[in-house]
Amino acid sequence: MLKMIMADDERVIRETISQMLDWECLGIELIGVCKNGIEVYNMILDESPDIVMTDIRMPGLSGLEVVREIAPEAEDWEIQRELGLLDLAERSCPGMKSLNTPGKP
Repeated sequence: MLKMIMADDERVIRETISQMLDWECLGIELIGVCKNGIEVYNMILDESPDIVMTDIRMPGLSGLEVVREIAPEAEDWEIQRELGLLDLAERSCPGMKSLNTPGKP
């Protein structure tokens, strides 16, 4: 089973995403739900997840800053652009592969 951490500073978004899918049915164990960039950064270091779903704009560290801090230790990571600001991930983390997915309206 894949381990996933999800982070968003908006409580309603965290709760909705964490509860809207049967993660286990998808082969994913949701091991953490974080409310800011510092929490998700520390949880990534502690838990070594397979998937991190993070918002870009959050207090503490932005999602992009989290990726920048973790990237040197995770050369095989891919960034999946999903939640707005589609081109910032590539500009912030040169050399990382980014999958083109639809953005937030």
